[in-house]
Amino acid sequence: VASSTKEMGLGTCQDTLDDHFSNWNWKKITVLGWTLHKKMVQAIKWMKEHSKAIAELKTTIQLALITEWKAEIESWEEDNFSPNPFESQFNHKWSWCFHSSCSNKR
Repeated sequence: VASSTKEMGLGTCQDTLDDHFSNWNWKKITVLGWTLHKKMVQAIKWMKEHSKAIAELKTTIQLALITEWKAEIESWEEDNFSPNPFESQFNHKWSWCFHSSCSNKR
């Protein structure tokens, strides 16, 4: 489109670009249903696989721990000031390096 509009007048160039973009938008809209259907089929497939994996994982974890984790999550969802159960409780060996004092020593 760029090479064909290079030598056009302002009005003709604007009409050509408008036609080009309108055509592109029309093509996008006409395949939107197919695209959404394809993504929905993939999402359902992945949901089934993930549900199966979670069910298998639950069989390897003690029921008391699952109950405790659910309670922590529900508590955090009700009150965001309670400890976040999704944050790591592990003290990483290199966590000291991410503080500002480490970046100043370069």
